[in-house]
Amino acid sequence: MTWAPGSRAVRVRDYVARVRRHRPSALLPLIARASAAYALESSWLESPYRKYTPWALADVARVSLACGNQYRKEATDTDLLRILDMYSQLEDPYLYDHDNDRDALGRYLLCAAGEQMIYQEPVFQELARAAAMLIQTTGTREARCLRPGWEEGLLGTSLSHYVGITQLLWASAISCAGGFDPTSLEMPGAERICAEIPPDDPIRGRETLRD
Repeated sequence: MTWAPGSRAVRVRDYVARVRRHRPSALLPLIARASAAYALESSWLESPYRKYTPWALADVARVSLACGNQYRKEATDTDLLRILDMYSQLEDPYLYDHDNDRDALGRYLLCAAGEQMIYQEPVFQELARAAAMLIQTTGTREARCLRPGWEEGLLGTSLSHYVGITQLLWASAISCAGGFDPTSLEMPGAERICAEIPPDDPIRGRETLRD
């Protein structure tokens, strides 16, 4: 395949329209599989044409979930690549039509940093840090929202338990092409996991995270 991206900036409405050509149930599994394939830090540099950046994949998923519908056509890997190419060429409101605005570049870089730098953090450790910050750190003054029992009231379980489920689902997605197979908890070697996390909890946790 010869790839020849255009030189003209892509309008946001054209990008959204391109994503909306495909039903979310067809496009999102492709995004999940690509995200798992290039999950390691900077591995997207080895992706086709370096288009499979985690922030681009996340934005395509966002647009598909927010604007897509199930009455559109199927999607292929080529469709996803073309969408990602459009994303990489999106016009930016901070740079276009602001030739005399000396702060435009700074605002653009701030926006890009907020969009991209989060993916430089180690996911597994960041998930564990939530429990360390919220339940294992003593505050210097009385909390107004984190009252006793707030974890069960908000999450339906303890925060440590919830983080463990999240880590399990994340690890499963990385090793299973972006998906989670509930039957994997019935396979040999899963006993240690199930001793800490009941098999039904990851399924409920997946639904909670999706909601």
